[in-house]
Amino acid sequence: MTNAPTAMGAGVPLYVYPTDSTAWATLADGGQGVDWVVLNQSDGPGATADPVVTAAGAAVTAAGTTVLGYINYAYGSTPDATSTAQMTTWKGRGISGVFLDEAPASQTAVSGQTATLATTTASIAALREAGAATVVLNPGTVPDPAYIPLADCTVIFQGSYAQWLAWTPPAWLQQWPPHRYAVLVYGVASGPQEYQAYDNPLYTDTATVQEAAGTTAGFSAAEQVIADCARYGIRTVYCYDKTVAWDGLPAYWAQFAAQLGRDHPEVYTQ
Repeated sequence: MTNAPTAMGAGVPLYVYPTDSTAWATLADGGQGVDWVVLNQSDGPGATADPVVTAAGAAVTAAGTTVLGYINYAYGSTPDATSTAQMTTWKGRGISGVFLDEAPASQTAVSGQTATLATTTASIAALREAGAATVVLNPGTVPDPAYIPLADCTVIFQGSYAQWLAWTPPAWLQQWPPHRYAVLVYGVASGPQEYQAYDNPLYTDTATVQEAAGTTAGFSAAEQVIADCARYGIRTVYCYDKTVAWDGLPAYWAQFAAQLGRDHPEVYTQ
């Protein structure tokens, strides 16, 4: 594997108003190993800038973290003229990245998805022309691998912790370096728990899993997700202890961020 990172990082979809949570202020401290944070004012940038939202994004950007403006691609239903106009708006507010939600997974149009690989390629090119320096795609599932080179990062899993335990990475995952992938896992409970035994060919016993997470006791659900991602070759990961609302940081945020920063870098090289 080439161009492999030597650490892991968090990708945080933070869909909460800055004054309703301490999360934005926490992330503005910087130095926490966050790869990117998603800013969403009103299912996008909204018609008029909210100074509180804009200031929160600026503070996190100043801390050295990439802030992504939210755009709903709606599986191709959003016209390019609309998405590029939203990107131009985000750019005018100091946001130079885009989180393209509801991105397609299939190369061809299917039920509920009008986008194709060709139309999505054109859409991403238009977004970059409009000022998107960083593009993160979110199909929320494993897409056709042809989509991976189009973006800087692609969310290949979004779901519950129970769904994560049953998830199997695609055979082609190591064709690209770990920074190309992200996973978003919700319902990841706080506190220690026993290792969850499931059909994962990368693990043969509990000790192997604990070693991957850098711990021998109190192996938490979040640590297990981190260990899984490390072994699979996925750099960016986020665990949330509530449901899929993404309305804050998990109660174990400090521990989670520290764990990402110290996980074993040797899993990225071979």
